[in-house]
Amino acid sequence: MFNKAIVLLLLLSTGRGATSFMYAQNFTYKCPVPKASKNGFYEILLPTELGARCQTNYQDLRLFDSQGKEIPYLLRRDQAQTVTEVFQPLTIRKTGQENGVQFLEIENPTKTKLNQLLVQVANADAERLLRISGSQDGKNWFVVRDGFYFSALDLSAEDVIFKAIDFPPSSYAFFKIEIKLGNSKQALNIVSVGQRNQQSHYYAPKTISGVTFSRKDSAKHTRIEIRLNPANQIDRLRWVISSPAMYQRKASILWNEEIKTPYETMPSQSMKIKRGPLQSNHDMLFTMHSEQPAILNLNPEFLRKKINTLIIDIDNQDNEVLRMDSVFAEQFSTRIVAQLQANKQYVVYCGDSLLPAPSYDLVYFQNKIPASLSALVAGPVMTKTANLPGEYSKASDRKLVWIASGILCLILLALSAQMLRSMRKVVPKNESEEIKQQAD
Repeated sequence: MFNKAIVLLLLLSTGRGATSFMYAQNFTYKCPVPKASKNGFYEILLPTELGARCQTNYQDLRLFDSQGKEIPYLLRRDQAQTVTEVFQPLTIRKTGQENGVQFLEIENPTKTKLNQLLVQVANADAERLLRISGSQDGKNWFVVRDGFYFSALDLSAEDVIFKAIDFPPSSYAFFKIEIKLGNSKQALNIVSVGQRNQQSHYYAPKTISGVTFSRKDSAKHTRIEIRLNPANQIDRLRWVISSPAMYQRKASILWNEEIKTPYETMPSQSMKIKRGPLQSNHDMLFTMHSEQPAILNLNPEFLRKKINTLIIDIDNQDNEVLRMDSVFAEQFSTRIVAQLQANKQYVVYCGDSLLPAPSYDLVYFQNKIPASLSALVAGPVMTKTANLPGEYSKASDRKLVWIASGILCLILLALSAQMLRSMRKVVPKNESEEIKQQAD
């Protein structure tokens, strides 16, 4: 019975230790995640306010469930534009095999100038000599390239591979691919033929709250001072100018960066925040034009900074000053991808300035995550001490330990009483009588 009590206490201590990492960190902010409707991977969209509370690269961000277990995640940040390569199939108008040659005729109705065709082939380790010809009417063919082999591409899937046919740029309406079969006389299992195109996707940023601005005109210059409280990461600026109707002005960017320094009388992990010196960015020279979008995508130098103050210096020369009615600081969405359980509470924590970036196995299994994911919008951002229903609490660990300690004390008392009774039973009879006589 005593051994069982010890085992019980050890199990409770182990369970408590599994969640102790969460309390070993100096998190200062948290953000609740809406409950998932079913088990699976989800995109969790983080609010822009979290960018002001995390480290600039979000390395101190952690996700925990209602039992205090750390959940692995992938961090993804939108950009103004992303470009991906996609396979665009072309119509195969005719296929066949004659005189030891396999052939395919491909349509190029827009007469786009091509210098490469991609051939999707069911997995086959075979080298074949090629010839590619072109035609404007599908009858009279002209050799474009002869006597060469496929170029390998690193686009393999589980059951198909892509091979490239490279040739001089040509804008024929039809292309014919001829594949010499050789001694094997076995044709390749060609699934499709197409070209590689680039597809652009544009993301809309979110407006950062807590932004104010003021304007000062002097010496043919206008300075627009934009202040962020708290300091935050900025990806893009957007403004509204009401007058004059036509303008073209050169402008540049100045900024203050948030700087953290240790308190002299506090432990080294305690930090205070102050405003850094005003800095100029000679690479951020740009033109404000009345016939162009009133936006400015900031260069990558800003992506690792929390900005307190940002100044737009406008050179008016001898022109009327610009009347800027409003200014917006914007941030592209940051999201994490994680595997969640249905109807379970999850919380995002951050704000530990010394916490290194996490290292999860999930990064090696991104191909197992569906391309299209349901999204959950996290928020609002709150201090770690704020009450949050369903959140893991260390008090539950303390309660279990106190209960276990009480049970153990009762067991020890029972064992002690049992041992005393056993000792009385084993005392020899003559020794017992001697003790009794001495007592008399």
